[in-house]
Amino acid sequence: MTKTWVGIIVGVCVVITLAIAARHFRTGGGDEPGRARVPIAVPAGGALAERAGGWSTRQNTGEAGQTSGAVAARGGAQGERGSGPGAAESGGGAATVITGGRRAGDALGASGSTASEEGAIQIARPREPGVRFERPGGLGGDRPGESVVRGQPLPQDAAEEGKEEDPNGPVLSLSLQGTTEPDKGDAPVVAEGVSFESEDGAKFSTDAQFAVPNAGGITGEAGTFAFTIQGEWPGNDNTDASFVQLRTPNEWNNRIQVTKNGQWMRFLFTDDTGMESGVGVPINWQPGETHNIATTWGEDPETGQRLTRLYIDGRLVGQSPYNGNFVPPSGPLYIGSDHPGGQPGARGTISRFTAYNRLLGPDEVRGLQ
Repeated sequence: MTKTWVGIIVGVCVVITLAIAARHFRTGGGDEPGRARVPIAVPAGGALAERAGGWSTRQNTGEAGQTSGAVAARGGAQGERGSGPGAAESGGGAATVITGGRRAGDALGASGSTASEEGAIQIARPREPGVRFERPGGLGGDRPGESVVRGQPLPQDAAEEGKEEDPNGPVLSLSLQGTTEPDKGDAPVVAEGVSFESEDGAKFSTDAQFAVPNAGGITGEAGTFAFTIQGEWPGNDNTDASFVQLRTPNEWNNRIQVTKNGQWMRFLFTDDTGMESGVGVPINWQPGETHNIATTWGEDPETGQRLTRLYIDGRLVGQSPYNGNFVPPSGPLYIGSDHPGGQPGARGTISRFTAYNRLLGPDEVRGLQ
């Protein structure tokens, strides 16, 4: 009986010893020289990745610069520090320097890194270049893996963007109904001696000064001026009054003048050679009468002849040929007045002033009434 119990006890001891030895063999013994334990990174879910019972050993060859470092799982927090000398920490999602012969993350793939051959050092892959993207309004700043394209200004209103100017329309339009601001074209740079005493238009005094820059928009060899005048003077007196002045002071060539010259309504035109062409007709108007005036210059589309024409109340009252070219002055266009020191102002009420960069035909002039 005693021998039986001794045999049982010895058998149990052998089994326990073998079990301890087997477990010791599987875990590497802990303190065996030249071996180190490498913890696998904690995944985003928080559970510890396990391999062979939860720990994986890596051979440390002892060469300079070799470490057993932690590898952070993709999206994980800061990795645990390895147990080997010189182990490095990994930031969220970035691989560290590692050593060993097999992949450090067999259970969970490391972010952008693999283990090198035994004894070699594997450096984490370089950061990918910035990817350009556009944020609404250009908000945000520079962050790893991205660059910002600032927001672009919104396009103009579609209706305005697609709007085209009528090439046959006026380049300057002044209704002069309670305001000197243009309906089209440049605003006047000076408007002195001009008042609005009625709904008929703007009243210009003898010393009025009213000038629109850039020749009123006149740029070509052909053109038209048209306006309505209500004079305060009888037409048969010998006083002067200025309605339109497009000229360079002290230069005779390239000028247009529309004036009351004594008892005449006169349209004076000179080309680039200084040759004069124009029309003058006698007038016998009474104070307060309203008349429509239009002057045109340029090549007649039917005859090809260059002509100046004067219309009064839609009727052609005279025309005259010229041979040279017309080069519009670059200075201001004076309306109802003249350059300082020039002729007196209109002494009347002007309205519906328009300027065109083309010669209007007789039917078009009548349509302005």
